Amino acid sequence: MDTIGTHLLVELKACDSKSLNDVSSIERAMHAAASAAGATVVSSQFHNFGPQGVSGVLVLAESHLSVHTWPEHGYAAVDIYTCGPDCEPALAHKLLAEVLKASTVEVLEIKRGLAVATSNDSQGIVSQGIVVGHHSIQHTSLQHTSLQHTPLSVLSDESGESGQGKDRARSRPE
Repeated sequence: MDTIGTHLLVELKACDSKSLNDVSSIERAMHAAASAAGATVVSSQFHNFGPQGVSGVLVLAESHLSVHTWPEHGYAAVDIYTCGPDCEPALAHKLLAEVLKASTVEVLEIKRGLAVATSNDSQGIVSQGIVVGHHSIQHTSLQHTSLQHTPLSVLSDESGESGQGKDRARSRPE
C-alpha cells in the first residue's frame, strides 16, 4: 500500500521582513502555492498580529497548508500536508520561499499513513523513513505511545482567564 500523504515542515529563514508582515500578500502567496501544488482550497483564515506577524491556514480538499511568521526575525514556519497522488507539495514550498525571499530553506518531509512503518523489532519499536532536504535519515519511535492531555486551565494567563478572543501568545526566539 502507498502512503496516505506527504507532510512537509518548512523553515524559511532570512526572509523579507516587510513581506512577512503583509497578511494580504501572504494569503495570495498561500493560495498560489496551493494552486502550484495542484491542491483545491476549501476555506482560508488569516490573521495579522500586533505589533507584527501573520498566521494563516488553508483547508484543502487534500488536507492543509499553514504559515506562521515572525517578521522581526525574518522567519516563517510553513506546514504542508497533502494526501493522494495528484499533489506536489514541494512546488508549494518552493513558491513560498521565492515570494518571501527566503535565503535559507530547510525542509523535513514525512511520509504519512499506514505504509510508513518499515521495520518492527521484538521490543515494539517502529522505524520509519524521514527525508530531510535530500538526505534520508531513520527515525525510531515507540509503537505504543501514551499522549498526555494538558488541561486548558494550565494554558490560562496570569489573571486566570483562558485568553479566548485575545491574540495568541507569540513565542519569540531570543
